Amino acid sequence: MVARPLPPLPGIDPATAPSADDPGYSDWVERVGFSPEGVDRMQIWEMLHATPAERLAAIEALSREMEILRRARAAARGK
Repeated sequence: MVARPLPPLPGIDPATAPSADDPGYSDWVERVGFSPEGVDRMQIWEMLHATPAERLAAIEALSREMEILRRARAAARGK
C-alpha cells in the first residue's frame, strides 16, 4: 500500500483523509484510489514519484505484456 500521503484529488475532501498512521488509512486509500470514471489514481500517484529509470522499466514491462497479448490474439485468429 502507498505510504505517502495522497495529493489533492478532485472530488475528495482532504479534511476526510485519515493520517497515514491511522488504521483506517488503507481502507480510505482503497475507496479513493479509483475515480468515479475508473481512473486509477494510485497508479498515477506512483508514477509521479517514480524515477525516470523506474518509469522506463514500467513502460518496457507494459510493452512486453502488450506484445504477448498481440501474439496470443494473432495465434487465436490463426495468423
